[in-house]
Amino acid sequence: MTGDGVDCRLVGDFFNRRGQLVQKDRLHFAAKADLSGDRPTIDAALTPARGPWTDITYPERDALLYHGPPLRLLRRLAAEGNDAWGQIELPGENELAGNRDKAGWLIPSAAIDACLYACGVYTWVLAAGGVTVPESLSEIRFGRPGRPLEHCTVHVLCREMTEKLGRLDFTLFGDDGSPIFEAKGYRCHVLRGGTP
Repeated sequence: MTGDGVDCRLVGDFFNRRGQLVQKDRLHFAAKADLSGDRPTIDAALTPARGPWTDITYPERDALLYHGPPLRLLRRLAAEGNDAWGQIELPGENELAGNRDKAGWLIPSAAIDACLYACGVYTWVLAAGGVTVPESLSEIRFGRPGRPLEHCTVHVLCREMTEKLGRLDFTLFGDDGSPIFEAKGYRCHVLRGGTP
């Protein structure tokens, strides 16, 4: 613990398909958690969506990338230029929390996944069929908690898209237009010509 937060690291042994240890204590992510109790201000306003809305259809179970029913929160997406907007409906209950105490959760983790999925659909269109594989996320800030069954909008801003890499920011807004969370510096690998 330092004066400006707690340094956190998630590590785990990485094994290949044969069960052989490839790398001990592989770093999955590192973060600094601010436990001061002061919520950071998210300076973001929801802009009106541009472009036509497209309904989202999730791939079937036998697809390469499959999202089960608890993760299917993204309903529609509109995009124009470097911006995209997705309509997300928060779940009635936080199914992915399992039997853990749900008190204190700011947002169901499936909502963050839905925002990443919106980034993926946007990249799919922009990169002519490019499938995204997450690499890293620089920063995530939480605003107010989301409410069960709340109709939300995610705004995605593409900062950079190369042949092999995308860099995007996204903010999830509640039905009242207030920010629920903001993610900056989402980096993903773009696999061209893939099938989700």
